[in-house]
Amino acid sequence: MSTAFPENVHGVVRLAGAGHGIHDERLNRAAFTKHLLRFLAQYA
Repeated sequence: MSTAFPENVHGVVRLAGAGHGIHDERLNRAAFTKHLLRFLAQYA
């Protein structure tokens, strides 16, 4: 049965298009932070 509301299974709401991309975002943010801290340590 298809509805306009997200499916709720065991307290987890699953949304279409909300895959594991957030993990990639966190990795990219961690890499950016690492490079920013290195830059600031050198030039600030």
